[in-house]
Amino acid sequence: MITVGTGDGWEAAPYLRTILQSIAAANRCASVMTGYNVIRVYGIGGDPAWVESLFTRVYFDLVSKINPKYDAGKSYDESVYNFRVSGMAWPDIDAAITKAGGPSKESTKSRERHEHWAEYGSGWMKEPKREVSKSIIAAYRRHAELIGDENLVTTGQHGTYRRGFMEGFRDRVCRRVHEMREAANHETSGSGAEVALRDAMEDILGAIGRDFPGLSPEERAEAARRAKEAREREAREREEMLDAMTDKQREAFLEKEERKHRKESARNARYWSDLEGKRDSSAIRRGARAGDEVDLSKTDRVKTETATRTLHG
Repeated sequence: MITVGTGDGWEAAPYLRTILQSIAAANRCASVMTGYNVIRVYGIGGDPAWVESLFTRVYFDLVSKINPKYDAGKSYDESVYNFRVSGMAWPDIDAAITKAGGPSKESTKSRERHEHWAEYGSGWMKEPKREVSKSIIAAYRRHAELIGDENLVTTGQHGTYRRGFMEGFRDRVCRRVHEMREAANHETSGSGAEVALRDAMEDILGAIGRDFPGLSPEERAEAARRAKEAREREAREREEMLDAMTDKQREAFLEKEERKHRKESARNARYWSDLEGKRDSSAIRRGARAGDEVDLSKTDRVKTETATRTLHG
């Protein structure tokens, strides 16, 4: 059993939680959330350590894509490109490169306004918006053309873009580990290993039940039984109430119930429609491609980052 964190308060934590749970399930392990960004992984032998190693690999791959660092060893064009495809706005890209010691492409007029604000501005005045010259955009386009990337990032909704990228990345990685699990199950089918795996999973679930009594198979079965009884009781009480009504009262009640149902359905439809409208399909595709590039092969090596990263709960 090991405890793994997914990054304290980081925007990618929800996506990483799903990835970690998928990796655990694909490698004969079970996972339990013990905190918002902390997951406990249960398994047999070296399986939990392998889950942590593989998750670490995925974690750093996503971080490098969505939160890149300026590398002085790379060309200016490539640095701008890496920042742009991570979802950053042009002024933020310029600020990050400048802070790291790179050249600034802030426009002359914007710089003059900042100097004026710094000299004459007061506390209640809002700092003027930074603007960059078109040369930074040209740098991005040059590198995109150099590597054959025709899917240019043109969005102004940078938060939406980043969420779309992480969504695509998460979905593709989860699909890949699921396919790996199905392939492994197919290879062991008929070999007699199914019995051993079933016994191992019973041991794992037993360990979870001891640490979290509310998650034991017995408690889950009892909770399901109570929930079923509650649904049946509500159904009986509703029928008894309808039987006690006059025809006119019953008709009015059922009509009111139907209106409420239609209203809730319409509200849910609007919610999902609005959510769909806020998704960036281009970012999702780019994130999916990044998810395809992650090395998920099982090796004996454990990345050194596993011992140094700050993911542990």
